[in-house]
Amino acid sequence: MNTAKSEHHFSPQQLSSEEKDIKRAKKDLKHFNVLYDRYYVRIFQYIYQRVQTESQAADITSETFIKAMENLPNYKFMGVPFASWLFRIARNEVYLQHKQNKNVRQVNYSTENVTDIAEEINEDVPNKTDILIKAITQLTDEETELIEMKYFEKRSYAEIGSILKMTTNNAKVKTFRVVQKLKTFIKS
Repeated sequence: MNTAKSEHHFSPQQLSSEEKDIKRAKKDLKHFNVLYDRYYVRIFQYIYQRVQTESQAADITSETFIKAMENLPNYKFMGVPFASWLFRIARNEVYLQHKQNKNVRQVNYSTENVTDIAEEINEDVPNKTDILIKAITQLTDEETELIEMKYFEKRSYAEIGSILKMTTNNAKVKTFRVVQKLKTFIKS
């Protein structure tokens, strides 16, 4: 569950300040620590929700920041928070880890998060939360990821789109379709 302020709610001043931090880090990597300190916890939490152990999450988080530092010269500021780029790297690292270890993708969620989806689905069936938890396990990885980001991590559609490299509208439409699919599972 992500209680941190949404990255896409940065003010123009915050984005300008972040752009300066990125430029400083590009000139001298010792300044990367500002970005690392700002985003480490959020990236770690994102990864930890998708892996089996805390040590795995720590390792993948380290790898994420190493790749970010290595690729920083190629990073182009596009007026969105640096976190979007970091989340994409983290997402790729998690998938790489699962592929290398032939792990089943881990989904960590609480009843509270499932309750949020259950309210939106608005179907009156007994044991809806239990049925919904079972239904989520039948989704594809991409569908599960959309549900995780929107309902478990409370991300905006703009953030989801930025992380998944799609438009905000596409993120909204795809998430709506997954919710409809869950409704179908619940009704059957």
